[in-house]
Amino acid sequence: MPILATASVTSSAAPAAFFERWADTATWPDWNTDTEWVRMDGPFQAGTTGKLKPKGGFAVPFVIARMVPGREFVDVSRLPGARLTFDHQVRTTADGGTRVDVTVALTGPLRAVWRAVLGGGLINSLQSDLDRLQATVDDLRGRIDLTAAPNWGHQLRRGLLPLSDRDLAAVPAAMTDCSPVAEAAAEQVAPLW
Repeated sequence: MPILATASVTSSAAPAAFFERWADTATWPDWNTDTEWVRMDGPFQAGTTGKLKPKGGFAVPFVIARMVPGREFVDVSRLPGARLTFDHQVRTTADGGTRVDVTVALTGPLRAVWRAVLGGGLINSLQSDLDRLQATVDDLRGRIDLTAAPNWGHQLRRGLLPLSDRDLAAVPAAMTDCSPVAEAAAEQVAPLW
């Protein structure tokens, strides 16, 4: 499979944090600067189709070809005469962090044409887009570090944490990656949810 680009990042966040961002397609333009919008026709799971509109381009249909929550997410865009595949592999590192590897490949009889059209932009932006995604995930984790601030529920109730609506939506997922001390704090704030 002809590879156009690869990129990797490591993070202290759990794999689920990356999958939460990928599932929230409304946030893709926040960290993927080449994307104007993304719409899915169903849940974030294998077999779901959708459309992605790159900035300055036309809407492209895609399908989530494979999905193993917390480990793998592969989407394939259908271009005339070619398939553009984004393979996201996620693994837990020895220190308990997360490593994300993304490989972009282009196949099909018109791949050379599409490589000329897309190649430079993808090659130049893939790493920086993945870096922005990692920063977004780490920023959220830094503001909701349940193990470092077990009284976060109290702070949240009093409005002392600077959380956006998107951050608030991610709190339940963040609660799945926490220590017993933080779990006890989460139980205290459960009525908020």
